[in-house]
Amino acid sequence: VIVTPNGEPIFAISLERISRIKQDGRPPHALLENIPWERISKVAVSTEREFHSPTESESKLLECRLPCHREEGLKHRKSFYDFIDLIPSEKEFVCHQLAHASSAFWGSTFNEALCLTYDGGMFNSPWFGGLYRADRKNGLQPLDRFNALLYAKVTSLYTFVTALLGFTPNKHEGKITGLAAYGTPTDPSRRLIRRWFEEEFLEIEETMEWVFCYDETHPPMLLVNDARMERFRKEATTFSRKELSATIQEFSENHVLGILAKAVGLGWTSDNICLAGGLFSNVRINQQVVNFGFEKIFVTPPMTDEGTALGAAWHVLSKQADFSPKPLHSVYFGPRFSDEDVKSTLTSERITYEVTENPEEKLSTLLASGAVVAVFQGSMEFGPRALGNRSILAQATDPDINRVLNERLNRTEFMPFAPVSRVEDAADCYINLDHITHAIDFMTVTVDCTKEMRDLCPAVVHVDGTARPQLVSKESNVLIHTLLTRYKAMTGKPALVNTSFNIHEEPIVCSPSDALRGFFESGLDYLYFGNGMLVAFNDNMDVALRYLQEKHRQPNLKSKMFASIMHWQSKVLQDKETEIYSKEHVIKELLADRLANERVIKDLREDIIKKEESLFNKESVIIDQSLTIKAYRTAYGASPLFFLRLFARGLRRLTEIFSIRLGKLAQYSPRPIRLGKLLQYSPRILTHLKRGKTSALPQAVPKISIVTPSFQQGVFIERTIKSVLDQGYPNLEYFVQDGGSTDQTLSVLKAYDGQLFGWCSEKDFGQSHAINKGFSHTTGEIMAWLNSDDLLLPGALSCVAQYFSSHPRVDVIYGNRLLIDEDDMEIGRWILPYHDSEVLSWADYVPQETLFWRREVWEKVGGIDESFRFAMDWDLLVRFRDAGVRFAHISQF
Repeated sequence: VIVTPNGEPIFAISLERISRIKQDGRPPHALLENIPWERISKVAVSTEREFHSPTESESKLLECRLPCHREEGLKHRKSFYDFIDLIPSEKEFVCHQLAHASSAFWGSTFNEALCLTYDGGMFNSPWFGGLYRADRKNGLQPLDRFNALLYAKVTSLYTFVTALLGFTPNKHEGKITGLAAYGTPTDPSRRLIRRWFEEEFLEIEETMEWVFCYDETHPPMLLVNDARMERFRKEATTFSRKELSATIQEFSENHVLGILAKAVGLGWTSDNICLAGGLFSNVRINQQVVNFGFEKIFVTPPMTDEGTALGAAWHVLSKQADFSPKPLHSVYFGPRFSDEDVKSTLTSERITYEVTENPEEKLSTLLASGAVVAVFQGSMEFGPRALGNRSILAQATDPDINRVLNERLNRTEFMPFAPVSRVEDAADCYINLDHITHAIDFMTVTVDCTKEMRDLCPAVVHVDGTARPQLVSKESNVLIHTLLTRYKAMTGKPALVNTSFNIHEEPIVCSPSDALRGFFESGLDYLYFGNGMLVAFNDNMDVALRYLQEKHRQPNLKSKMFASIMHWQSKVLQDKETEIYSKEHVIKELLADRLANERVIKDLREDIIKKEESLFNKESVIIDQSLTIKAYRTAYGASPLFFLRLFARGLRRLTEIFSIRLGKLAQYSPRPIRLGKLLQYSPRILTHLKRGKTSALPQAVPKISIVTPSFQQGVFIERTIKSVLDQGYPNLEYFVQDGGSTDQTLSVLKAYDGQLFGWCSEKDFGQSHAINKGFSHTTGEIMAWLNSDDLLLPGALSCVAQYFSSHPRVDVIYGNRLLIDEDDMEIGRWILPYHDSEVLSWADYVPQETLFWRREVWEKVGGIDESFRFAMDWDLLVRFRDAGVRFAHISQF
């Protein structure tokens, strides 16, 4: 962020917008290289120079103390100071929380206010939040600060629940906020969340760990230690994701309201309040603060850590006399590209486009007809929200637009998209806006919607009747305001969908090149570049194909890089002992594995030598016998039956020698299946399985996700479904992905609708696509797919769960296979061998219907390769092997 001496921001950008890596926290060398240092008088850094333990650290506003005092806080490493020393200007270090508060107050319209900050904390600082009193004459003074050495943080709890529910921590907390509206807190879930926060906070913190914090190559990542998380996952198995999301949201809201109530009780009051810090990116919490009773509220638009750069600069300037910057009425502080830049990019990329003289009329007509339009104009927004300069616009009349846009942008969101409306239409759309007249310009607070808004624009209204709007005036964004005016005149609708212009897991687009790539990869209808330049997708099909081909080439390399990093680091974090970080300890484990493998290889080689010697001897015997037979035939004549028996015996011996590598297969005439002899359980477990009980299973079992891909298999699919549901497994996600069958499949699926985790019947691109699509709905840590004419034997899932639980280092397992005919009669048995990577190269010997694997290895290799129409299971196994995963064979049908 660069500001003028009077505090006016003139440029601001986050590194991620240039590097194209979301939440890129690496040292921003590329940004510093382009700063005119000769014009910079001072650099404000939003962290303390050194860590100092506070002498007075008791909070009057917090209640939940840690069970033990932390000895020391987080401290910056030498590499941080090495980077800071590269800055060729005088530097002033500002307390991180003070920078947050400063970014909110000096950007507001208030003369005085309370400022509440709250986030996850910062290196070199003991604080993770605080309450400040602010006025334009005396600046900001702390009333109470939240000490991370003494108190639990609700931000860490929220992030923990995000990870627990299968989302990416420190990135997907917004999905929990959206999912919360679909659930209802319960007393048992409230007790669980409170216990985690009040009694086990240190343990939940240890389930996640930052890595690459000072790395020049890899951006910082918050990784989950699955071994430490497992206990909490087991505790949460009785609660749905919606229930837990609703509970942690309620808990966080009450936590903030409790802080404010205590402040009032201490006489720390004001008509106005400013909010800043990562916690207040939660728009539902912000609405609860509005309802608490303040006259006015302002949430700084860049409420996360990027906003502290602006706040630190303002705090340094506030030491000057009469410092009073203008309030923020815009955050268009990012790069701006000229018409020549845009035209040059369009020409170099061979883009067909038109120049329209009346773009507002053209765009409003396109939107009224149902088109989706991406807008790229002026300077890029600073902060996490797209506010009309890097936005995607669409009709808000069809609730299904959320699904359609999410599929195009490859997103998985639970909250609806936000609306953009004119200031003139605010009262017709939203309720109780008097308290947020400034904040509502920046899409930082949810509000209740009027009935007219719910009826006319349902796509931007959440299930609880709220929305997260942006209001625009002609002064704030002339294009969007004029476009909305004409759109309302044409349709009578007062709002449009406004979502950020970016594809999934990428930052908002910055340059014209970013915009073109995002546009063509997402398959949007139109892209408007400002000054009348309009690109239509249908006019550039060849270009779109080129971009999509590049997408499939390039992201794979990027995803493999991140997958390898994530896998490597997760393996480090999963070890039960912290000394796993010692290279010596890792080497010892690797050497032990290597020695064990060498012993196994040596035994196998010796066995092969013995088999080869035996084969040689057998061949010699056969040759001798052949010569003898020849002599007999010459001398006496021989019976053909005698010769055939002798040959068959020799062939059978050769088969036995080689069968060790492919197992033993026996086939026979149809006969009934005898379960008692097949199931190798104790009599007690077998009795429970036959009675349909699960009490013999462990109290906490891993979640298993099974997908059945199906097309026109109505004759068989019900038996497949029953074989899975009759397992009686207590933690099962069973999803059926049908390809739009026209036989009796749909009636079967509807009959089991209440028992299945989910099902879908729609056209797909074949079995491989259906498998991936089905698994995208699931979250289980163990995975398998079962085709729609295969069955699971009773107790199979409990056997799989028990094996994985007792063998944490095994990634993939398979068992023996029973062959049946169309009448479920047994016609054969295949006893499989132990895993052999060499054999897997030339023989697909693992029966897919007996195959189970951990989700982490599925994500590591990228799932099924959808270019395979058949043998996709063999390809998956080979990629598992090449990724170094560990296989195991269970000697059980």
